[in-house]
Amino acid sequence: MSDLLDPTIDKYLDRLIPAPAAEWSAMEREGRRRGLPLIDRQVGRLLELLVRTTGAARVLEIGTCIGYSTAWLARAVGENGRVLSLEIDPDRAERAREHLRAAGLLDRVEVREGDASALIETLEGPFDLVFNDGDKRHYPRIAERCHDLLKVGGLLVSDNALWGGSAARSGGDADTKAIKKHNTWLMRHADFTATLLPVRDGVLVARRNDRETSR
Repeated sequence: MSDLLDPTIDKYLDRLIPAPAAEWSAMEREGRRRGLPLIDRQVGRLLELLVRTTGAARVLEIGTCIGYSTAWLARAVGENGRVLSLEIDPDRAERAREHLRAAGLLDRVEVREGDASALIETLEGPFDLVFNDGDKRHYPRIAERCHDLLKVGGLLVSDNALWGGSAARSGGDADTKAIKKHNTWLMRHADFTATLLPVRDGVLVARRNDRETSR
């Protein structure tokens, strides 16, 4: 649960969003039991809305974990869409495949194992949407790389952009400083139109502009 919003309101917002299917609830329970850094239904619904609204069909995800956010993305892209998800932990990657198979979504997803900061350099765009929820120290580099990987009009969506409120305070550890750098770079870059939404731990949404929009 977020510390940035009144708990009563937070719980109300959660109750408004039903789990899409039983497998989502199973992943939520596993995430709570194992203390995993999963997104929640509020962010999942936001991802689904952004994918469906933009018609995104080729999606890149940084940080699969056990496949919870991946499932929201895969459901949204539809039968003809594809999600490439990068995960550094082999055990989590395999668990994600199991959940996605159970949800009937594995045929839309490739879970690729390895360090996202290295793997992303090997990828070819364009992607319609990138969801960034990996190692926070890599956020600035991921954002820079997405400048080239995203199509014009594509979206970069970064979770934990408020980092428990630390991003709004002075100082901070390496993760906090990286998130601050990432936020400032995207919010001020002429080639992006961005906003930081106070949804849960903060979700920064940045659109890759065309040249006319950037002027």
